[in-house]
Amino acid sequence: MPELHILALLMVIVMAAFVAKGATGFGESLVMVPLFLLLLDMKLALPVALVATVAGDIYLIWQHHRDVHWPGMPVVLVTAVAGVILGTLLLQGLDGAILQKYFAALVIAFALNLFFLNKVSETLRKPHPLLGGLAGLSSGAIDAAFGTGGPPLVMYVSWLGLPRAAFRATLVLLAISLCSSRLVTYSLAGLMTRQVWLLGSLLVLPMILGALIGRLVHQRVNEALFRKMIALLLVVIGIKLLF
Repeated sequence: MPELHILALLMVIVMAAFVAKGATGFGESLVMVPLFLLLLDMKLALPVALVATVAGDIYLIWQHHRDVHWPGMPVVLVTAVAGVILGTLLLQGLDGAILQKYFAALVIAFALNLFFLNKVSETLRKPHPLLGGLAGLSSGAIDAAFGTGGPPLVMYVSWLGLPRAAFRATLVLLAISLCSSRLVTYSLAGLMTRQVWLLGSLLVLPMILGALIGRLVHQRVNEALFRKMIALLLVVIGIKLLF
């Protein structure tokens, strides 16, 4: 187990990450994992973050399942599972320091895209099987290898032009698929140790508190401004991880 002050920092990070998740439907991994990496080894940080994320997604989908946009989602879900298998093989076979460099570059790229993305499309589009499949496959691989498969899914769901509530709920549903698959593959790879489960369980309470605060933020704060604040934080974190 980490020292007490490290544990306290992990709890604060999880709460902040799920403020973002509760407000927008995504972003918890992009906040949580980079900060975890400043405190823990990557092969401990990713499984611990996964435990908190799975618990958080179950809680959020229980609250918002009625808003999920189902058309076209089965293709994304199936390809995401295949991507998780590929990403887990990458995590096992590559050096953690190399993975961290690639992940830092991914965080910076997505943060810059998020900063300039003022809002999701206002035109509702029909699901596109090819784009949905590519988004699912790439998200699964990125999620397993780097702990955050959100960027391709966020871009695809944004492209669909869903209403705000459906946008958030659909992303949470897709996140559950990714995390559940990664939980299985990480277990088979021997990454889900007793230490991981114990540490992850200690982060569930701050996760719930953060999700509740995020729900209030979702209702009251301008989402475009909130996304820009998250993006700026991610740029700073990504640069620190890169160098």
